[in-house]
Amino acid sequence: MTTKGEWEVARDTTYNTHTFVIGGDGRVVANTYFYWRKEVECEANAHLIAAAPDMYETLKSIIERLEKGLSLGEKLELQPAREALAKAEKA
Repeated sequence: MTTKGEWEVARDTTYNTHTFVIGGDGRVVANTYFYWRKEVECEANAHLIAAAPDMYETLKSIIERLEKGLSLGEKLELQPAREALAKAEKA
């Protein structure tokens, strides 16, 4: 189960050392810290994390729609996508 609602990226305006991912409930979901990584890398990571729930749901929907019309061999080609979803579901 993930934090509900849209996830957003917010910058630390006090110390300018963090980029946060804020969940739909207004609380921090993730925190990227600039100490060992470049600021631009931390911000990119935060945007990727914030997009994760939407990417997960989109991939799940695509797989479900595609599997209905595919042969067994073609369905096997979707295995990497199913494995990616399973990795995300291990929480």
